[in-house]
Amino acid sequence: IEVYPQTARSFEEEIGGAILGDVGIVSASYFIIILYVIVAMQHRCTAVGSSFTVSLSAMATIGLGIVTSFGLCQFLGFKYGNTHSVLPFIVIGVGADGCFIIVNAFMQTKLSQ
Repeated sequence: IEVYPQTARSFEEEIGGAILGDVGIVSASYFIIILYVIVAMQHRCTAVGSSFTVSLSAMATIGLGIVTSFGLCQFLGFKYGNTHSVLPFIVIGVGADGCFIIVNAFMQTKLSQ
């Protein structure tokens, strides 16, 4: 008897099941990061009319960047892999850090400049 196992389908099913099981945790962690940025910006934006708007627009820009990059990769035919599920966290972290740097630089700028 010769057996020819095909592991590609079962591997994809296991990865899909693992991803679907983590959707709640991933969504909660996105919400916590966004909430942290909004709360942390409340005390930094004194020269800006609304710090809530600044932090919300920064998070919206990061979210649109993530959605656009996934859409572009799908359009170009790249396959979704295990690494892709980590990339949004990296992008959110770098984007939030950039938001803090921009607001800090804005606060240090004199109004006469």
